[in-house]
Amino acid sequence: MPIAILELPPTWDATKKVSVPTTRAKLGDGYEQIVVQGTTGAIEEWDVRSPAMPRQYAQDKLDQLRVFSGISPFYWSPDNELTIPRKIFTCEGWTLTRLGLTAHQISATFRQVTQ
Repeated sequence: MPIAILELPPTWDATKKVSVPTTRAKLGDGYEQIVVQGTTGAIEEWDVRSPAMPRQYAQDKLDQLRVFSGISPFYWSPDNELTIPRKIFTCEGWTLTRLGLTAHQISATFRQVTQ
């Protein structure tokens, strides 16, 4: 099955966090062995946030994110100019925040899928 491409407007903010999944084993005499899990090493996680938008537009974007929730991967880049290459992510969760009478904001977390 082909993987979809998620494109967000360039007005969305994106903040990158990098983690390295490890396994720790406690050894005798207080020593500890730490091993990186998998072969990929660092995993990217991006917190993305929309600007204020009308509720209906925000709802349309949320419907799009629901398709990718948790298990359905998508290609995405924080840079629409693609100076940062697209990688495969899943949407780990999102929040819709009301910013006044008519404005809403979406915050979501994209987690890189390792292969």
